Amino acid sequence: MGAWYRPPYRRSLASRVTLLTTMAVGLAVTAVSLATFLTVRSQSMSALDDSLRERATAAAKFDALRTLSQQRYPSQVFGAADVRIIFVDADTGHAFSADRTTNMKVSTAEYDVASGNSVYSARTILADGQRYRMVAVPADGHGMALVLAQSLEPTDRMLGRLGLVALLIGLPA
Repeated sequence: MGAWYRPPYRRSLASRVTLLTTMAVGLAVTAVSLATFLTVRSQSMSALDDSLRERATAAAKFDALRTLSQQRYPSQVFGAADVRIIFVDADTGHAFSADRTTNMKVSTAEYDVASGNSVYSARTILADGQRYRMVAVPADGHGMALVLAQSLEPTDRMLGRLGLVALLIGLPA
């Protein structure tokens, strides 16, 4: 292919600038869509954590909650139909659920809260194939922690729809 070879079509400067500008705008729209999705995801998890922490802190102030939960009432009785309630006892090393579910496993994060080594904990767990956000707060200052776990299904649905919209907006660009 010596000096005599010339491509069959040579783009003009204007078409090259137009193509470069279009690609830059497309990348910018995609970046904004991604940034929007990540920001909304972070804010929704933060809002959920704050809500769970506030509800757990308010519930932990009542001694009657532990007594009632030991009588095997389901979580719905306590006005917490959308959450699971778990008590963690750092002294005995046991955790028990208000509705006696065994699929919610607590970790050292919750035991650290019960023993006073941590002010609170918040983490995501997987139980029965479903994601839950779990928040623990000190319950009574005597080696106990109250844990609330709420399903992330509504949040995941909302983020899935937002992700689809962001993809549809960012993809054609």
